Amino acid sequence: MKQSDNVCLDLYSKCLSKLQIDFIKESPSVIKDVIRLLKYWNHTEWIGLTSTCIEMIVVHEFRNDDTSRRFHFVDLLCAAIRSICVYSELKITWTDYYSPENYNSIHSSQPVILDPTNPYNNLHPGDNNPRKYNLQRIQCEATKLLARIMKHLPRI
Repeated sequence: MKQSDNVCLDLYSKCLSKLQIDFIKESPSVIKDVIRLLKYWNHTEWIGLTSTCIEMIVVHEFRNDDTSRRFHFVDLLCAAIRSICVYSELKITWTDYYSPENYNSIHSSQPVILDPTNPYNNLHPGDNNPRKYNLQRIQCEATKLLARIMKHLPRI
């Protein structure tokens, strides 16, 4: 991709930022609470995920709940962490503003965490900052976090 293409994509993303903010703003409070906690973990443990990436993982898990009930806080937290544990296999797309099948060829390698408003923007941090990003460390730290949480949950 040429430098001018990157500039255009960056401008395109900035034009759609209000839609992206509204995408999260309209979410239930349980989503926002889990996002805050995972952002805190990401920041204090120097995990390397972007804030937007965390937001999309949590919203995706909430929307993909295939049970008739809605997630409780701990359920959603654990589901989001499980997704981060298999981060290299993630493929998160949205249908709110575009048809993801029209953009599959653009993002051929995983992980893919598409911006809900901009199908050209993969939010996966390795695409934007390869020096800070370490896929194995992200997955390892998520696995350790999940184990610590599961250790303290009551057995059902």
